[in-house]
Amino acid sequence: MSDVELNSTNEGENGTEIQAQSNFGNNDFVFQADARTAGGGRTIRGLVGLGLNAATGVEGQSQSGPGVRGVGGGAGPRGGEGVLGLGGARGGSGVRGRGGSPALTPLDPSEAGIAGTGVSGRGGRLRAPQDSRDPAPGTRIAGPGVVGLGSTAKDPPLRDTAACGVFGVGAPAIDSRDHKVGGTGVFGQAGEKSTGETNNGAGVIGVSGTLNYSELEAAEKGVLGVSTNGTGVAGNGAITGVHGVSNASAGQGVYGQGKPGRGGVFESARDPQGPIAQIRLVPQRAAFGRQPQPIVPVNPDGVLETEQIQQALPKDGRTGDLFAVEIVSEVTLVPVGTLWFCVQGARQGTQALWSQVLMGPPVRGRG
Repeated sequence: MSDVELNSTNEGENGTEIQAQSNFGNNDFVFQADARTAGGGRTIRGLVGLGLNAATGVEGQSQSGPGVRGVGGGAGPRGGEGVLGLGGARGGSGVRGRGGSPALTPLDPSEAGIAGTGVSGRGGRLRAPQDSRDPAPGTRIAGPGVVGLGSTAKDPPLRDTAACGVFGVGAPAIDSRDHKVGGTGVFGQAGEKSTGETNNGAGVIGVSGTLNYSELEAAEKGVLGVSTNGTGVAGNGAITGVHGVSNASAGQGVYGQGKPGRGGVFESARDPQGPIAQIRLVPQRAAFGRQPQPIVPVNPDGVLETEQIQQALPKDGRTGDLFAVEIVSEVTLVPVGTLWFCVQGARQGTQALWSQVLMGPPVRGRG
């Protein structure tokens, strides 16, 4: 092999390998390309690798540590990136990560073993720069693990991304009708079912507190929010806080289940214009239009207060509670639904008081 000549193109018939000897010196590197000594105002790259066809331009392997490590220069918002990836002209990814197998071989769907992480991000610790307004200069900040920005999205301020595991900002996008729409900050989609599986996983899981993944009931959920000591999912909107829609004829737009608390609680703040109801049922217009016969007054019969009825009503009810309970007649043996309203909530030493919501005679539905 001939010597490597500087300031010229060197050609070789095989690959070139540089090995450190057993009496290697104090340096912590085998090969270094330093472009800083060139000086001047030009931008010069220290090392460039060009791959052939679909091969990588630069590949790093390590027996136990990171395969490739990048350290950016400077600090603050103008500091350089540790690793910068630029996608190709045909729309390639700037950075692509794929988890490895224990054997350090490319993953295959049929290969057994636990796959590693494709891309892992851990935020560092830094201080706010001198030109920072919020937070104040010098304030210690826990950096985000991963920040994802749409193409034209602006860099978010430090106070917004601090301590976030993943922070995403969408950029304006174009829909199928050439209309500009808001881009998605973070999008999650569960994988398709594999052979033998009965359902899909969750698209996005958010957990507040400490909880094992195996304890989550994540199957077939677009978004799953879990909190071990607070609210699992919270919605706060200028018009609607949470909007649920079901596309199935027998489905529910919103389903609440208490374990063992109430299935739902509805509260309304008092408006300056007057009181507002806690809940509203939007009526459907009857197909026949007007009532074919006049509405007549009725005198409904209430349920007689017995020990069995008292046992069926919650003793710790709160004023405003609605409670539906089925009562089976000893005569007809047919269960009949009744509705009760808590007129006085439970207090210390006293149990809740309930009144039956009396209604007109039952009418059989045939619609």
